[in-house]
This record gives sequence, C-alpha cells and structure tokens, in this order.
Amino acid sequence: MLSLILFFGLSLLSYDIFISRYKSLLNPFFWVVTISIFYFVIPSLFVREIDFYFNWSFDDVSIWMSHTLVCIYMLTLYLLFFIHPSKKIKIIDFRPPNAIFLRFIWVILLIYLLYILVLSYLSGGFSNSFHYDGLQQDPFKTKNIAYLLLFITPFLFWHSKRYFIFIPNIIIVVLDIVAGSRTIALIALIPVILSVCIYHRQLYILPALVLLVGMSVLGVIRTDEVLTEVPWYINMMGEFRETYLTLPLYINNEEYVGKAGFINALAGLSLGVLQPLRHVIMESITFAGIYMANDIDRGYGLGSNLLIEGLYHGYLGLLITLLLFFLMLILSYRLISNVRVYYAIFIMSLLVIVFRLVIREGLYTSVGLMLLVALFYCLPLYYISKMKVIGGISRLECTGSKHKHDKE
Repeated sequence: MLSLILFFGLSLLSYDIFISRYKSLLNPFFWVVTISIFYFVIPSLFVREIDFYFNWSFDDVSIWMSHTLVCIYMLTLYLLFFIHPSKKIKIIDFRPPNAIFLRFIWVILLIYLLYILVLSYLSGGFSNSFHYDGLQQDPFKTKNIAYLLLFITPFLFWHSKRYFIFIPNIIIVVLDIVAGSRTIALIALIPVILSVCIYHRQLYILPALVLLVGMSVLGVIRTDEVLTEVPWYINMMGEFRETYLTLPLYINNEEYVGKAGFINALAGLSLGVLQPLRHVIMESITFAGIYMANDIDRGYGLGSNLLIEGLYHGYLGLLITLLLFFLMLILSYRLISNVRVYYAIFIMSLLVIVFRLVIREGLYTSVGLMLLVALFYCLPLYYISKMKVIGGISRLECTGSKHKHDKE
C-alpha cells in the first residue's frame, strides 16, 4: 500500500508540474506533499530495516498502525492537492515602490555579513565545513538576519530586477555551511529560489535536484552517526528517518497518547510570541518532542513530528491537529492568489520554512514560530516599505491610496 501511496504522490506532483510549471512553487499543497513524502512515506517503506540496523524494537502492531495513519494522512493531502491545483493560482505581477529605508537596511545587513565572513575566515571557522555535532551556535544571529531577508529580498529584487540583491542571502548560506549546519542556509535560499524561478517563469528542476542531493550528501559525510554497516540509502535518509521513527515508537504507547491537553497546545502557539516568558513556559510545560527525547535518551535530537505530536493530545487531538493544519493550507492557498507577486513569494518562503517544521516537529510550536517571525520581523518591514521621503521628511504611505501606489 505504501508503494502505491508513493507512486500516487509522485504522479500527482509530476502532473501538477507538467500542467502548472513554475506556479507549483507558490502552491502550499505542492510543498507539503513533497515534504510529507520525504518525512513520512519513504521512511515508512524502510521501517523494518531501520528497526533492524538501529535496534529500536518496533512491534508489529505499532508498525501497522503507523502505516495506516500515514496512508490516511497522505490520501487526504492528495485529495486536497487535487482540489487546489497550482494552475489556478493567479500571479499578480506588480513592481513595488522604491523603498529607500529597506535599501538602507539591506546595505547595513550586507556590511555586517561581510564583516562576519571575513572574521570567520580569519578565525578558522571554515574548518567546520565537514563536521556536525548538533552543537553549532549562532553567535552572530545570522538566523535573525535570514528571517529579515525573507521579506527584504523579494521586495527589492522585484523592484530592481538585479541579482546583486541576493548577495546577503548567499553570504548566509556560506556562513551556515562552513559552520557545519544547513538550517539557516535553507531559510536564506528559499526566497532566492522562488524569486528567480517566478521571475524567469521557469522551474529549474535539475539545479534544484543537484542542490538537494548536495546538501543531503554534505549532511551525511560530516555527521558522526554514519555507520559503515548500515546501507547507504538508510544513512542518506538522515533526519527524515529520525523524524519518522518516533511514530512507530509511541503510536501505541498508552503513557504517551493523550498525555497533553489544550493548555499544552496553547502554550506551543504562544511560545514564539511570548519570548520573554519562553523560559517559564518551557519549565512548566512538557512538549511532545521534549517528552520523547527525554524518554528515548539516546543522546541526540530525536523528537516529534506532526502525526505523533497530534497523538500527544489524544485521538481527538490528532483529528483537530490535522484539521487545523489542512485549514491553514487552504487559507494559505487562497491568500497567495490575492496578493502581489513579491508578497506571495515572501508568504510562500515563510510557509515553506514553517511547513517543514510542522512536519518534522509538530504544528503548535511551529505556528508559534511563524507568528513570531511575521509579527516581529516582517510586519515592521512591511510598514517600513511604505515609508517615503518627501522634502527630507519621512512619512508612512497610506496603504489605502491605491491610485498613488499604482503611479509608482
């Protein structure tokens, strides 16, 4: 059955790409189906081999239950994707105004990143390129800068149509990879990839595959957990394997299923916005990922995923979690078709990051992160982009003045 699920998924993705081409990149369902195949379907196919080589002792009932839940989730997702095809997405092409304050912020970020790049090189930071121990830090706050660029990059690129706008993003990618990580690099790359593909109206499949395989291979060759006796394709799964395996481990665990309640979900949603209280919340609330990591206690970052996090709130909680996630996808699909192209690229860039986290960590804390980035990083930049300088005096452009905006 899982082989058919994989076949249907790949067929659906291929058909959507054939019909819609570059528009697929602005479809939330396209991204979530793709991510779910990697994190749920492919590891499910090799669950017994994973169990054998890593000695997890999955029982047959848990494996069967996990397969059934993955099939139901994927079939529902396929149906929603079929109802919301990429070809129906409207791309509203429009040149944004010349936001002088955003340009100023871009220049400051570029100078700062160049300084970090030189400092990292001189201090020998490039030596971490092929080593990853899960302990890499972000002392220069490049992740915060990457979040800022989610909005700045598409806006300035669509105004100037100049590729030098992407220089800060590329520097972040270099800094993150040489630091032995990939997460921040992914955040910086997504708005670049979407902007270039939508601008040229092309879906660069071959370069994307090369980039994906390259980052995956880099992750494998630098981790300390590659086992020579384990088949290469099991090692290549990396975090996809580690994310999935908590599902058969806990799906039939009576001490885990239904352990959390409404307060736990609410705390996850508020975790991002209530940053000053983050430490207090983390001490008073045990989230699904933390519970499983402590319970498994293998010394590295095993945690949650969308399906097993839902079960932490019980069977009804799983249903509600999935319904909320599907509703989020539908609303995102409709929103993207009703905004200008540079806003659509920003929204989709943020959503790709969040959707990946939802699949690999759970819904509630990931949505909390989205709220944090949207409210404290991107919303201020949105208002800054509306500011004009007239006669040496800055003022906020009235967003309701469509006639003036159209003249820009």
